[in-house]
Amino acid sequence: MTRIRTFLVLILISLIVTLSIHLTEKFSDKVSTASPLQPNADVDYSIDDFTLTSMGLDGRTQYHMNASSMKHYQQSDEALLVTPEIKLHNEFGESWQVKAENGRVQGNNRSILLTGKVKLQQSATNQKKPFMITTESLLINIETNTISTNKIINLTGDGISLRSKGMFTNMQTETVKFLNKVRVTYAP
Repeated sequence: MTRIRTFLVLILISLIVTLSIHLTEKFSDKVSTASPLQPNADVDYSIDDFTLTSMGLDGRTQYHMNASSMKHYQQSDEALLVTPEIKLHNEFGESWQVKAENGRVQGNNRSILLTGKVKLQQSATNQKKPFMITTESLLINIETNTISTNKIINLTGDGISLRSKGMFTNMQTETVKFLNKVRVTYAP
């Protein structure tokens, strides 16, 4: 009797596991089709070769953005960008140029996630020489004027070469924090 009961319990457990796997796969298929990364998701509108200028509440230019194409997804209120270029401005009149293979505008245009061969370059001034940062992804927060990543970054410029895992940049104060495993080479 104990063997039969154990056998029935094992059959019941295997049926529950099989059913739960089936339901999980079915549910994840529905979730993934609603994602804006899927080609069959509903595109609200699309634009090719566009340029956008965003102004702050004070009337100053926050950033200029252009891309070869943009697709907006109504359900998630996100926009996917192809080859975006963004010029960010700070209150000192200086700018940062950012280029990437892809981008995603999120949160009512509050943040822009850039991916694929991202290049960030600060503009040169009389007091500063430009430097270049490259990484695989970068998050730009428009509201807080910050740029961050948890990926490997490489910084080069005027005799300096730096590698770090992660970075946080405040564009207003022009401070850059390198987060982990920082290695620097300087040759004047």
